[in-house]
This record gives sequence, C-alpha cells and structure tokens, in this order.
Amino acid sequence: MLVAGHQAEFLPWLGFWNKVACCDVFIIVDNVQFKRHHFENRNKVRVRSTPHWQYITVPVRRAGREQLIKNVRLADDGGRWKRKLLKTIEASYSTFPYFQPLFGMLSTVIIEESEFLAVLNRRLIAVIMHYLGIQRRVIVQSATGVEAHGTDLINALTSLGGGAAYLSGPSGRNYLDRERLKVPVQFTNFHHPVYEHPYGSFLPGMSVIDVLFSIGPSKTMELIQRDIPTEF
Repeated sequence: MLVAGHQAEFLPWLGFWNKVACCDVFIIVDNVQFKRHHFENRNKVRVRSTPHWQYITVPVRRAGREQLIKNVRLADDGGRWKRKLLKTIEASYSTFPYFQPLFGMLSTVIIEESEFLAVLNRRLIAVIMHYLGIQRRVIVQSATGVEAHGTDLINALTSLGGGAAYLSGPSGRNYLDRERLKVPVQFTNFHHPVYEHPYGSFLPGMSVIDVLFSIGPSKTMELIQRDIPTEF
C-alpha cells in the first residue's frame, strides 16, 4: 500500500497526476502554509498570443502572512472572477478537439458557491480524477487533525493512510531525514512528455487541462503513467 500526498493545487500539472496515478492512497495536504505566487490558486494555460501562455488565477482574500491552505477564502466579487476565468479558458481552448465535455464539468464546479479555495481545488481534482478514470482512496489532511511538517508529516500521513511506504516528489530527497523515517520512501520519476498541440508548438508545465483539451483523457493517462517511481 503506497501513500502519497500533495498540496491542494488549482488544476495542477501532469507531475501531480503522475503521483496520484502511482499511489494507492492519496492525501490532499491542506493543513500547511499557503504559498503566495505559487500553484494553490493559479496555473498556466496556453494562449494564442506571444509568449503563448499565461496564468489563470483564483483571487483570494488575504488574512496575514501566515495562513493555512484550508483557511484561505475565495474573493467575493459577485462572481466576476469566475466569469473572467472561464472566458479565458474558453477563448484559448474552445476549438480544441477535446474541449467538451470537460469544460462543462469544470464550469459547473467553478460556478458553484464555494467559500474556501481548498474546497474548490478538491472538487476540481475529483472531477479530473473521474474524467481520467483514476480510482484512488482520497483523504483530506485537515479532516484528520494531523499537524506536522517535513519528515514528521510524511510519517503521519503514511500511518494515516495505512500504507507500508510513502511516495514523495523528487524534492523530498533534500529535506527528508532518513533516520527518522518509519517507512520506506519511493520518489516520483516523472519526466515531462511532449504531446501534440493544436497551436503547433509545445510548452511544458502547463495545467493538466491543456493536455486534456489537446489529446483527450486516454492519451493523457498514457503520458501520466509512463514514468514509475524509483526507490530511495
């Protein structure tokens, strides 16, 4: 039983989904600090004009420098940011071969009333898991009461998920304390693949929706599952 965890990100890139696909139990980590100018509330999408990509951002209410992801509230502007975000996605991707039905599914979630960013991200993650056909047990960290960091967090999450091993991203090699780890650790070995793009040029690191709109769920899953984890 392999357990993995990751911050609750907004429409995350393929590397996130590689981790989800490679584990048995996935833990959405939302009881850690919200990172400004990171990927909890924004991601990259393609656009026609130079430089051919831009961020789509979910505006949030700021409540001091130290704020847990689970406590971050969405901006309340009467739904203007939702319409703008969906309009940007539609303008960039409406002619792509696999635009529907995924856009309709995402639109439904984004338009729904959500007070918290983490709730919105969890719902979008659930939609994409369903669309890709990924069936995994999902645990939300904040619902468990686990509060830890670094190696202690890895130990706690693995125990929480009932796992015999933990799947970490490659950066875990830099901060995990091997002597204090209670379970074996594997590391993702994801190398970003090149895929056919309707704009005729490829850029890595885009949101998963860029891949899904371009090549569809079946071929996207082939790319996600191509690289398997490596041992510690």
